[in-house]
Amino acid sequence: ETHEGRVLLQNVPFTSTESDVKALAESHGPVVEVHLPTDEDTSQSRGFVFVTYAFLKDAEKAAEGLDGTIFQGRLLKVRLADKKPEREEPINKKKLKGYKKEKIEKLKKLAKNERSWNLLFTSANASAEAMAKGLGIDKRDLLAKDAEGLGIRLALGETHVVQETKKWL
Repeated sequence: ETHEGRVLLQNVPFTSTESDVKALAESHGPVVEVHLPTDEDTSQSRGFVFVTYAFLKDAEKAAEGLDGTIFQGRLLKVRLADKKPEREEPINKKKLKGYKKEKIEKLKKLAKNERSWNLLFTSANASAEAMAKGLGIDKRDLLAKDAEGLGIRLALGETHVVQETKKWL
């Protein structure tokens, strides 16, 4: 059977929740799943619901019994639905548009390039070591506790290392 216990309810109020629909549908048999599609932009209900019953006979009974009934002030149209389609790729619930989408795609392309992700990052330790080597002194002499302006010297050293790296690139 192509329906496999699936029913489509149309003209469902936009304020209805899955639990509201499930409570209505369970009066005709055990419900396996309730799917309330929502608008991608507003996240509001689209006005129809798919209900999957455990047994085909319950779905047929629900389609006949619920069609033409009033639910939360709206006249329902109910019919057997086709089998649930198989998805080839996962659903992205929040599809991005415009600038944000382009920016994310650009970042993904850059992330694949091994040399672009963050070549200019240097740790304080690596900068101090490079500075000491460049000055021809031990790192411990450069980082002596009694030395004045240690933080400033390290910041200037990091800046120098970054500039050297930029030249090399």
